Amino acid sequence: MTQSIINRLTYERIGILLTDAPAYKTSGTIFHNLTRVQDINYSFAHQLIDIKSVGSDKLMKKDQESPMVRQPEVNVDITYLFSQSKNEEKIGLYVGSDYSILKNFFSSPTDDINIIIASSNKTNHEDINYLTNFYDFNVVGIGNCFLSNFRYQASVGQLPTVSISYKGSNMKFDQYDPANKPTLPAIQLGMNNQDSQEEITLNQDKFGDGLSEQISSILPANISINITKVTGNHGGSPIESVNAAIQNINIDLPIDRQDIFGFGSNYVFDRKIKLPIVGQASIDMILTEYSSGEIDSFFQQGAIYDIEINHLDKTIINGSEVINSPETIFKIEGAQLRDQAFESSIGDSTMVSTNLSFEVSETNGLKLYLA
Repeated sequence: MTQSIINRLTYERIGILLTDAPAYKTSGTIFHNLTRVQDINYSFAHQLIDIKSVGSDKLMKKDQESPMVRQPEVNVDITYLFSQSKNEEKIGLYVGSDYSILKNFFSSPTDDINIIIASSNKTNHEDINYLTNFYDFNVVGIGNCFLSNFRYQASVGQLPTVSISYKGSNMKFDQYDPANKPTLPAIQLGMNNQDSQEEITLNQDKFGDGLSEQISSILPANISINITKVTGNHGGSPIESVNAAIQNINIDLPIDRQDIFGFGSNYVFDRKIKLPIVGQASIDMILTEYSSGEIDSFFQQGAIYDIEINHLDKTIINGSEVINSPETIFKIEGAQLRDQAFESSIGDSTMVSTNLSFEVSETNGLKLYLA
Protein backbone atom coordinates (compact mmCIF):
# COMPACT_ATOMS: atom_id res chain seq x y z
CA MET A 1 0.00 0.00 0.00
CA THR A 2 1.39 3.41 -0.93
CA GLN A 3 1.73 6.05 1.74
CA SER A 4 -0.42 9.11 1.33
CA ILE A 5 1.29 12.44 0.81
CA ILE A 6 0.17 15.46 2.83
CA ASN A 7 -0.22 18.45 0.55
CA ARG A 8 -2.18 20.79 2.77
CA LEU A 9 -1.76 22.73 6.00
CA THR A 10 -3.35 21.06 9.01
CA TYR A 11 -4.10 22.46 12.44
CA GLU A 12 -1.58 20.47 14.49
CA ARG A 13 1.27 21.97 12.47
CA ILE A 14 0.30 25.60 13.07
CA GLY A 15 1.42 27.78 15.98
CA ILE A 16 0.54 31.36 16.86
CA LEU A 17 2.84 33.85 18.55
CA LEU A 18 1.99 37.33 19.79
CA THR A 19 4.59 39.99 20.57
CA ASP A 20 4.43 42.60 23.27
CA ALA A 21 3.63 46.25 22.52
CA PRO A 22 4.64 48.34 20.72
CA ALA A 23 5.03 46.34 17.52
CA TYR A 24 8.05 48.31 16.28
CA LYS A 25 11.18 48.44 18.44
CA THR A 26 14.85 48.42 17.72
CA SER A 27 15.29 45.43 20.07
CA GLY A 28 13.84 43.58 23.04
CA THR A 29 10.59 42.19 21.59
CA ILE A 30 9.01 39.46 23.74
CA PHE A 31 7.11 36.57 22.12
CA HIS A 32 4.10 34.82 23.69
CA ASN A 33 2.59 31.52 22.57
CA LEU A 34 -1.20 31.80 22.29
CA THR A 35 -2.66 28.51 23.56
CA ARG A 36 -5.94 26.58 23.18
CA VAL A 37 -6.69 28.33 19.87
CA GLN A 38 -9.75 26.92 18.09
CA ASP A 39 -9.64 28.96 14.89
CA ILE A 40 -7.88 31.87 13.25
CA ASN A 41 -8.98 33.87 10.22
CA TYR A 42 -7.00 36.60 8.50
CA SER A 43 -7.55 38.59 5.33
CA PHE A 44 -6.34 41.69 3.54
CA ALA A 45 -7.89 44.12 1.07
CA HIS A 46 -6.25 46.73 -1.13
CA GLN A 47 -7.52 50.27 -0.64
CA LEU A 48 -8.06 51.15 -4.31
CA ILE A 49 -10.14 54.03 -5.65
CA ASP A 50 -11.81 54.17 -9.05
CA ILE A 51 -11.49 57.62 -10.65
CA LYS A 52 -13.43 58.88 -13.63
CA SER A 53 -12.97 62.09 -15.60
CA VAL A 54 -15.40 64.32 -17.48
CA GLY A 55 -15.59 63.39 -21.14
CA SER A 56 -14.49 59.76 -20.68
CA ASP A 57 -16.23 56.53 -19.85
CA LYS A 58 -13.01 54.79 -18.77
CA LEU A 59 -11.27 54.69 -15.42
CA MET A 60 -8.08 56.63 -14.90
CA LYS A 61 -5.27 54.09 -14.39
CA LYS A 62 -1.50 53.85 -14.25
CA ASP A 63 0.10 50.64 -15.49
CA GLN A 64 -3.42 49.24 -15.84
CA GLU A 65 -4.09 49.72 -12.11
CA SER A 66 -6.38 52.03 -10.19
CA PRO A 67 -4.42 54.16 -7.72
CA MET A 68 -3.86 52.77 -4.22
CA VAL A 69 -4.15 55.64 -1.75
CA ARG A 70 -3.61 53.82 1.55
CA GLN A 71 -2.06 50.72 3.04
CA PRO A 72 -3.90 47.41 2.65
CA GLU A 73 -6.44 46.74 5.39
CA VAL A 74 -5.57 43.57 7.33
CA ASN A 75 -8.10 41.88 9.62
CA VAL A 76 -7.44 39.03 12.05
CA ASP A 77 -9.97 37.04 14.12
CA ILE A 78 -8.90 34.45 16.72
CA THR A 79 -11.01 32.22 18.98
CA TYR A 80 -9.57 30.25 21.91
CA LEU A 81 -10.83 28.34 24.95
CA PHE A 82 -10.96 30.44 28.10
CA SER A 83 -8.88 29.25 31.03
CA GLN A 84 -6.98 31.09 33.78
CA SER A 85 -6.38 34.51 32.18
CA LYS A 86 -2.97 33.57 30.71
CA ASN A 87 -4.00 34.31 27.14
CA GLU A 88 -5.60 37.58 28.23
CA GLU A 89 -2.28 38.71 29.71
CA LYS A 90 -0.52 37.76 26.46
CA ILE A 91 -2.81 39.95 24.36
CA GLY A 92 -2.12 42.89 26.67
CA LEU A 93 -5.20 42.97 28.89
CA TYR A 94 -4.79 43.90 32.54
CA VAL A 95 -5.51 41.14 35.08
CA GLY A 96 -6.33 42.47 38.54
CA SER A 97 -9.23 43.73 40.65
CA ASP A 98 -7.94 47.31 40.99
CA TYR A 99 -8.26 48.34 37.31
CA SER A 100 -10.32 47.41 34.27
CA ILE A 101 -9.01 44.98 31.66
CA LEU A 102 -8.24 47.95 29.36
CA LYS A 103 -5.95 49.69 31.86
CA ASN A 104 -2.84 48.96 29.78
CA PHE A 105 -4.49 50.38 26.66
CA PHE A 106 -5.29 53.65 28.41
CA SER A 107 -1.81 54.08 29.90
CA SER A 108 0.29 53.00 26.89
CA PRO A 109 1.26 55.53 24.17
CA THR A 110 0.65 52.81 21.56
CA ASP A 111 -0.74 49.32 21.95
CA ASP A 112 -0.07 47.63 18.62
CA ILE A 113 1.51 44.15 18.49
CA ASN A 114 2.65 41.62 15.89
CA ILE A 115 0.96 38.29 15.17
CA ILE A 116 3.21 35.50 13.89
CA ILE A 117 1.71 32.32 12.36
CA ALA A 118 4.19 29.48 11.91
CA SER A 119 3.16 26.40 9.93
CA SER A 120 4.66 23.38 8.20
CA ASN A 121 3.69 22.05 4.78
CA LYS A 122 5.97 19.01 4.90
CA THR A 123 4.69 15.60 3.93
CA ASN A 124 4.75 14.09 7.41
CA HIS A 125 2.54 14.70 10.43
CA GLU A 126 4.17 17.09 12.89
CA ASP A 127 2.81 18.48 16.15
CA ILE A 128 4.36 21.92 16.47
CA ASN A 129 4.41 21.67 20.28
CA TYR A 130 7.09 18.98 20.18
CA LEU A 131 9.32 20.16 17.33
CA THR A 132 12.93 21.27 17.64
CA ASN A 133 13.62 21.92 13.95
CA PHE A 134 11.61 24.66 12.19
CA TYR A 135 13.67 24.86 9.00
CA ASP A 136 11.60 25.77 5.92
CA PHE A 137 8.48 26.48 8.00
CA ASN A 138 6.04 28.96 6.54
CA VAL A 139 6.02 32.17 8.58
CA VAL A 140 3.12 34.59 8.12
CA GLY A 141 3.66 37.87 9.94
CA ILE A 142 0.93 40.44 10.51
CA GLY A 143 2.33 43.73 11.73
CA ASN A 144 1.07 46.69 13.78
CA CYS A 145 -2.09 44.92 14.97
CA PHE A 146 -4.51 46.92 17.14
CA LEU A 147 -7.12 45.09 19.23
CA SER A 148 -10.59 46.06 17.99
CA ASN A 149 -12.91 43.61 19.76
CA PHE A 150 -12.97 41.27 22.76
CA ARG A 151 -15.81 38.78 23.20
CA TYR A 152 -16.43 36.17 25.92
CA GLN A 153 -19.07 33.43 25.51
CA ALA A 154 -20.25 30.77 27.94
CA SER A 155 -23.19 28.39 27.45
CA VAL A 156 -24.60 25.37 29.23
CA GLY A 157 -22.91 22.22 27.91
CA GLN A 158 -20.12 24.07 26.07
CA LEU A 159 -16.60 25.16 26.94
CA PRO A 160 -16.32 28.95 27.41
CA THR A 161 -14.49 30.76 24.63
CA VAL A 162 -12.94 34.15 23.92
CA SER A 163 -12.85 35.75 20.49
CA ILE A 164 -10.52 38.64 19.67
CA SER A 165 -10.25 40.80 16.56
CA TYR A 166 -7.37 42.93 15.30
CA LYS A 167 -6.80 45.56 12.63
CA GLY A 168 -3.31 45.27 11.15
CA SER A 169 -1.15 47.35 8.82
CA ASN A 170 1.16 44.94 7.03
CA MET A 171 1.70 41.28 6.13
CA LYS A 172 4.84 39.29 5.34
CA PHE A 173 5.19 35.75 3.99
CA ASP A 174 8.55 34.06 4.65
CA GLN A 175 10.24 30.68 4.78
CA TYR A 176 12.12 30.08 8.03
CA ASP A 177 15.87 29.59 7.80
CA PRO A 178 17.88 29.69 11.06
CA ALA A 179 20.86 31.02 9.08
CA ASN A 180 18.80 33.81 7.52
CA LYS A 181 15.92 34.50 9.88
CA PRO A 182 12.86 36.49 8.77
CA THR A 183 12.21 39.82 10.44
CA LEU A 184 9.12 41.10 12.21
CA PRO A 185 6.38 42.53 9.96
CA ALA A 186 6.16 45.75 11.99
CA ILE A 187 6.62 49.16 10.43
CA GLN A 188 7.63 52.31 12.29
CA LEU A 189 4.37 54.22 12.22
CA GLY A 190 4.55 57.92 11.42
CA MET A 191 6.66 59.60 8.76
CA ASN A 192 9.64 57.25 8.36
CA ASN A 193 7.86 53.89 7.94
CA GLN A 194 11.04 51.92 8.43
CA ASP A 195 10.76 48.14 8.39
CA SER A 196 11.59 46.31 11.59
CA GLN A 197 14.99 44.64 11.65
CA GLU A 198 14.23 42.42 14.64
CA GLU A 199 14.53 38.74 13.78
CA ILE A 200 11.98 36.00 14.42
CA THR A 201 13.49 32.99 16.16
CA LEU A 202 11.54 29.72 16.15
CA ASN A 203 12.61 27.03 18.60
CA GLN A 204 11.16 24.54 21.06
CA ASP A 205 10.93 27.23 23.75
CA LYS A 206 8.44 29.26 21.71
CA PHE A 207 5.74 26.57 21.66
CA GLY A 208 4.47 23.87 24.00
CA ASP A 209 3.35 26.25 26.76
CA GLY A 210 0.26 25.07 28.60
CA LEU A 211 0.41 21.39 27.58
CA SER A 212 -1.34 19.18 30.12
CA GLU A 213 -2.62 15.62 30.42
CA GLN A 214 -5.96 17.07 31.50
CA ILE A 215 -8.10 19.48 29.54
CA SER A 216 -6.75 22.99 30.05
CA SER A 217 -10.05 24.82 29.93
CA ILE A 218 -12.91 25.70 32.26
CA LEU A 219 -15.73 23.15 32.15
CA PRO A 220 -19.37 24.37 31.93
CA ALA A 221 -20.21 22.86 35.34
CA ASN A 222 -17.44 24.95 36.90
CA ILE A 223 -19.04 28.31 36.07
CA SER A 224 -21.34 30.21 38.42
CA ILE A 225 -22.88 33.63 37.91
CA ASN A 226 -23.74 36.08 40.69
CA ILE A 227 -25.91 39.07 39.78
CA THR A 228 -26.57 41.92 42.22
CA LYS A 229 -29.15 44.61 41.56
CA VAL A 230 -27.76 48.03 42.45
CA THR A 231 -30.81 50.14 41.57
CA GLY A 232 -34.20 49.63 39.96
CA ASN A 233 -37.61 48.22 40.83
CA HIS A 234 -39.17 47.27 37.51
CA GLY A 235 -41.49 44.34 36.91
CA GLY A 236 -40.62 41.30 34.81
CA SER A 237 -38.04 38.58 35.09
CA PRO A 238 -35.50 39.14 37.92
CA ILE A 239 -32.12 38.22 36.48
CA GLU A 240 -30.59 38.59 39.96
CA SER A 241 -32.69 35.70 41.33
CA VAL A 242 -30.70 32.85 42.87
CA ASN A 243 -33.08 30.46 41.10
CA ALA A 244 -32.46 31.92 37.66
CA ALA A 245 -31.71 29.09 35.21
CA ILE A 246 -29.15 30.92 33.07
CA GLN A 247 -28.43 29.16 29.77
CA ASN A 248 -25.72 31.43 28.37
CA ILE A 249 -23.95 34.70 28.98
CA ASN A 250 -21.96 36.78 26.50
CA ILE A 251 -19.70 39.80 26.94
CA ASP A 252 -18.97 41.89 23.87
CA LEU A 253 -16.43 44.70 24.16
CA PRO A 254 -15.94 46.61 20.91
CA ILE A 255 -12.86 48.86 20.95
CA ASP A 256 -13.58 51.46 18.29
CA ARG A 257 -10.53 53.03 16.68
CA GLN A 258 -9.93 56.33 14.94
CA ASP A 259 -7.48 55.76 12.08
CA ILE A 260 -5.12 58.72 11.88
CA PHE A 261 -3.37 59.36 8.55
CA GLY A 262 -1.11 62.23 7.58
CA PHE A 263 0.71 63.74 4.62
CA GLY A 264 3.96 62.03 3.70
CA SER A 265 2.88 58.45 4.50
CA ASN A 266 0.48 55.86 3.13
CA TYR A 267 0.49 54.04 6.46
CA VAL A 268 -1.71 54.84 9.42
CA PHE A 269 0.03 57.03 12.01
CA ASP A 270 -1.98 55.52 14.85
CA ARG A 271 -5.32 53.93 15.67
CA LYS A 272 -6.51 55.88 18.69
CA ILE A 273 -9.17 54.41 20.96
CA LYS A 274 -12.46 56.30 20.62
CA LEU A 275 -14.03 57.10 23.95
CA PRO A 276 -16.31 56.28 25.63
CA ILE A 277 -15.95 52.52 25.35
CA VAL A 278 -19.35 50.87 25.78
CA GLY A 279 -19.60 47.11 26.17
CA GLN A 280 -22.64 44.86 25.95
CA ALA A 281 -23.68 41.82 27.94
CA SER A 282 -26.46 39.41 27.04
CA ILE A 283 -28.04 36.73 29.22
CA ASP A 284 -30.51 34.03 28.15
CA MET A 285 -32.32 32.09 30.87
CA ILE A 286 -35.35 29.91 31.47
CA LEU A 287 -38.17 31.86 33.10
CA THR A 288 -38.84 30.59 36.63
CA GLU A 289 -40.70 33.55 38.15
CA TYR A 290 -41.99 37.08 37.63
CA SER A 291 -41.33 40.03 39.89
CA SER A 292 -44.06 42.58 40.59
CA GLY A 293 -43.83 46.10 39.26
CA GLU A 294 -44.24 48.00 36.01
CA ILE A 295 -41.82 49.10 33.35
CA ASP A 296 -42.93 52.75 33.71
CA SER A 297 -40.60 52.79 36.70
CA PHE A 298 -37.75 53.21 34.20
CA PHE A 299 -38.80 56.85 33.82
CA GLN A 300 -37.79 57.46 37.43
CA GLN A 301 -35.00 54.95 37.98
CA GLY A 302 -33.24 52.53 35.66
CA ALA A 303 -32.08 49.03 36.55
CA ILE A 304 -28.34 48.74 37.25
CA TYR A 305 -26.56 45.45 38.00
CA ASP A 306 -23.14 44.16 39.03
CA ILE A 307 -22.38 40.76 37.48
CA GLU A 308 -19.70 38.26 38.49
CA ILE A 309 -18.81 35.26 36.33
CA ASN A 310 -16.85 32.82 38.50
CA HIS A 311 -14.65 30.07 37.03
CA LEU A 312 -13.22 27.14 38.98
CA ASP A 313 -10.72 24.61 37.69
CA LYS A 314 -11.94 21.68 39.75
CA THR A 315 -12.14 17.92 39.42
CA ILE A 316 -13.74 14.98 41.24
CA ILE A 317 -11.23 12.63 42.87
CA ASN A 318 -12.52 9.60 44.84
CA GLY A 319 -15.94 11.21 45.06
CA SER A 320 -14.63 14.49 46.49
CA GLU A 321 -14.43 17.83 44.71
CA VAL A 322 -10.88 19.19 44.47
CA ILE A 323 -10.07 22.75 43.41
CA ASN A 324 -6.85 22.71 41.39
CA SER A 325 -6.34 26.42 40.86
CA PRO A 326 -7.58 29.85 42.00
CA GLU A 327 -10.93 31.15 40.95
CA THR A 328 -10.93 33.37 37.87
CA ILE A 329 -13.57 36.09 37.86
CA PHE A 330 -15.02 38.37 35.20
CA LYS A 331 -16.76 41.30 36.90
CA ILE A 332 -19.09 43.66 35.05
CA GLU A 333 -19.75 46.86 36.99
CA GLY A 334 -22.72 49.15 36.51
CA ALA A 335 -24.47 47.16 33.76
CA GLN A 336 -27.62 48.98 32.70
CA LEU A 337 -30.65 47.04 31.51
CA ARG A 338 -31.42 47.88 27.86
CA ASP A 339 -34.12 45.43 26.85
CA GLN A 340 -35.74 42.16 27.83
CA ALA A 341 -37.61 39.77 25.54
CA PHE A 342 -39.86 36.81 26.44
CA GLU A 343 -40.49 33.80 24.19
CA SER A 344 -42.88 30.88 24.75
CA SER A 345 -43.29 27.90 22.42
CA ILE A 346 -45.35 24.71 22.59
CA GLY A 347 -43.29 21.91 24.10
CA ASP A 348 -40.53 24.17 25.33
CA SER A 349 -39.68 26.35 28.32
CA THR A 350 -40.38 30.07 28.36
CA MET A 351 -37.12 31.88 27.63
CA VAL A 352 -36.02 35.37 28.65
CA SER A 353 -33.33 37.27 26.77
CA THR A 354 -31.76 40.23 28.56
CA ASN A 355 -29.36 42.78 27.09
CA LEU A 356 -27.32 45.21 29.17
CA SER A 357 -24.66 47.84 28.47
CA PHE A 358 -21.77 49.17 30.54
CA GLU A 359 -19.02 51.74 30.18
CA VAL A 360 -15.36 50.71 30.52
CA SER A 361 -12.85 53.24 31.84
CA GLU A 362 -9.29 52.76 33.03
CA THR A 363 -10.45 51.77 36.52
CA ASN A 364 -14.01 50.42 36.17
CA GLY A 365 -16.51 48.66 33.95
CA LEU A 366 -15.06 45.23 33.17
CA LYS A 367 -12.44 43.45 35.29
CA LEU A 368 -10.68 40.10 35.15
CA TYR A 369 -8.83 38.81 38.18
CA LEU A 370 -7.97 35.82 40.34
CA ALA A 371 -9.86 35.47 43.61
